[in-house]
Amino acid sequence: QDEEYIQLTHPNSYAVDISGWKLTGGVEHTFLPGTVIVAGGSLYVCPNAAAFRSRAASPTGGRGLFVQGNYTGHLSSWGETIDLYTEKDYLIDAMTYAGNPSDQQRYLRITEIMYHPAQAGGYNEEEYEFIELQNIGTRSLPLDGIKLTEGIYYQFASGGNLSLASGRYIVLVKNIDAFAERYETNGINIASGVYTGSLSNAGEKIKLEDRTNSTILEFSFDDDWYTVTDGEGFSLTIIKPTEPDLDSWGQRESWRPSTEADGSPGLE
Repeated sequence: QDEEYIQLTHPNSYAVDISGWKLTGGVEHTFLPGTVIVAGGSLYVCPNAAAFRSRAASPTGGRGLFVQGNYTGHLSSWGETIDLYTEKDYLIDAMTYAGNPSDQQRYLRITEIMYHPAQAGGYNEEEYEFIELQNIGTRSLPLDGIKLTEGIYYQFASGGNLSLASGRYIVLVKNIDAFAERYETNGINIASGVYTGSLSNAGEKIKLEDRTNSTILEFSFDDDWYTVTDGEGFSLTIIKPTEPDLDSWGQRESWRPSTEADGSPGLE
């Protein structure tokens, strides 16, 4: 996604100074002082100027293009509206584009988080952490290249043949030995390897990305949501995995404590 861009085209026969103008919507950017687009010229705005210049497909670096970085945010694969305003907040133009999310973005969801396990057993409490993913789609979903990039860190092998059947779960764990001590692992689909880092007991941001580095889910949870999930042995469980509003993952009312102590990793 760092190679994405927005192109501004100036079709008139005179130069235009857009210093202080703003892009808003899915991304945020204020144009630097002295930003002038020449007559008939274009300006490419991007989240990472170095990544833009290293693009393999046109437009690329080395062509003398007028490029400015680094805007905040990324263009949504689901589609959205981008607005261009003057420095005095006069709307110059707006563009709405249709989205084309990947199947991984459409159908993979985080459904359970054990962020602060109860202390009991032969390991430190954080070693019993886990996070659960579910395929909410109607067909098998490839997992290659999917990764957790904030809060905890894990990546499914790229180019692999691992997939998740419709409606099924896969569990990522902090420590496989600790997990096996606490849970009956027969019948639980556990991902290969372990994630690095630990889920914060105070709550934090979690980010899940697909194989193209596009965001599947990005949300924050809070330990203040439910007392019993904060060290008393219960997990956070999403109430409606098929909810189309992905922003709701960051809201308390979208979650509930697990009905059983220690949660129900990999189980309905």
